[in-house]
Amino acid sequence: MTSRREKELRTLLTITGFCLTVSEQEIDTISRGRVVLTPVVSIPWKAMLTSWPVIVLAINQFACNWVFYIWMSWLPSYYSSHFDITLEQVGLFSSIPMVVYLLVLLGAGMAADMLYKREVWTRMTIRKVFQSLTFGIIIAASCVLSFVPLNLAWTILMIVFSLASVGFSTGGVSVNVLDLSEKYVTSLVAFVNTCGSLPGILGVFVTGYILETTNNNWVAVFMLTAAICGVSLILWLLYVRVETIEFDKRNSFEVIGDEDNISNLYNQQQQEVEEEMAAIV
Repeated sequence: MTSRREKELRTLLTITGFCLTVSEQEIDTISRGRVVLTPVVSIPWKAMLTSWPVIVLAINQFACNWVFYIWMSWLPSYYSSHFDITLEQVGLFSSIPMVVYLLVLLGAGMAADMLYKREVWTRMTIRKVFQSLTFGIIIAASCVLSFVPLNLAWTILMIVFSLASVGFSTGGVSVNVLDLSEKYVTSLVAFVNTCGSLPGILGVFVTGYILETTNNNWVAVFMLTAAICGVSLILWLLYVRVETIEFDKRNSFEVIGDEDNISNLYNQQQQEVEEEMAAIV
């Protein structure tokens, strides 16, 4: 212990009109039993990855991106295999859903903020409704594309519905990570987006495999997409939450030192003060 610290500990403590000094024993006890708070920099990965709200969030991000990546990768092939159109038309018709998607993405975000700020809906209601719109429209469009004969115009419309509806997730899964955590939001975003990137590899490959082995049967692709979205929606409605999750509430500091010594020292000092006061009285 530095001389400055000793000097501070030896300073007279004025208590109810009389003074107490700090003894050598007390100085030694404080030195050995000091409590130091140090920041905890480790990320609670185990608690994070075993939390149901986080797991469901990752699953729903996976499902949203499954739809997005499949259409982005296979849409030109779908047009070419179902309609006799030029390559220029394939490019044009493939870009239309993306334009609408961007508009829905912006509008859904603004609508979600407006509904919350005006206290029309709670955050929980907003998260559930917007994610339900996302997957509900995708499932409906997938069923129509699978079982209803459509001309080119109606097919484009269904694809627009399917892809653009992912934009509604901006009021659902896309911002839920901010509901769950403040301290570890960056790590949580990294994990969720990693899961969301898997369909760019897995989904594109599985779609190609299905089309190759089923002689270009898109019904199987649409039904698989509908099933993934359906399961994800059920899990979302059951387990989504908008409150800070448990691992985020833990103290960001850890205690180093012997807290018992400090507690004992405090009790001893308190007893001595009481005895001194009783003697004075």
